[in-house]
Amino acid sequence: MSVQSRMSLVFEDLYVILLLPIGEELFFRAALITLLRNRFSNRSFVVALSALLFAWPHSDQGYRGVLTAACVGAFFCCRYIRSSDNILETIVIHVLHNLCVQLGRDDTGTSDGVWILPLIIYGSCIF
Repeated sequence: MSVQSRMSLVFEDLYVILLLPIGEELFFRAALITLLRNRFSNRSFVVALSALLFAWPHSDQGYRGVLTAACVGAFFCCRYIRSSDNILETIVIHVLHNLCVQLGRDDTGTSDGVWILPLIIYGSCIF
């Protein structure tokens, strides 16, 4: 593998593990949840709508990617609300999640089997 290819992978990993979670959390939690809570009083509806909107951009990952993103999005939404809108907490959790997924990828770039572990952990903590 050439140096340029390795550097490209490093920057891709940096983007997926660190930069993307920061942007997603600032948009989907800090901005979107604030907007939704100002418009809707039903917390469950806010969580569900936020989770669906978070899952939609992950549709290129197939049904498991959408399901995973919706569940993870619901968890992040609940954590954000329960932490009194502490965006740093959800950013750290999101970064750790993406790190686990990236570490679980095989040579083809897929992470089959890895996606279920965060769901189990989040599922046990959500309520």
